[in-house]
Amino acid sequence: MTLPNLTKRKIVQVISAATGRNQAVVADVVGRILREIIEAVATGRNVELRDFGTFEVRLGAPRVGRNPAVPGSRYEIPTRWNVRFRPAKHLTQKVRPGNSAPAQSGKAIANSPVPSAESQEPNARPIVATS
Repeated sequence: MTLPNLTKRKIVQVISAATGRNQAVVADVVGRILREIIEAVATGRNVELRDFGTFEVRLGAPRVGRNPAVPGSRYEIPTRWNVRFRPAKHLTQKVRPGNSAPAQSGKAIANSPVPSAESQEPNARPIVATS
């Protein structure tokens, strides 16, 4: 079972309907929030959003890469900055398969509950939070 993606536009529509605010105003606020997050991460600062998660900026270690098309080839991949998202405990618990707790704040945005493990197709990937 595949659920539709939640887009920025859908978030704006849901918040606009819930608050009675103009979509243009809500879109501006959502855009400003996202720009602040991007700016903070781009300058090396971590962004912590309680009950949601943390965007962490980390320096990846150098490693050896190989080209499978050229046997025996090796080259060094230099260090680089990476952004990692660590979901909060609250978010991780919400997306666990079999979680029957009703979505409270996510209910309005998601429009549909997270399917339980029993309702998924047999070959479907389980829905899990990854970092």
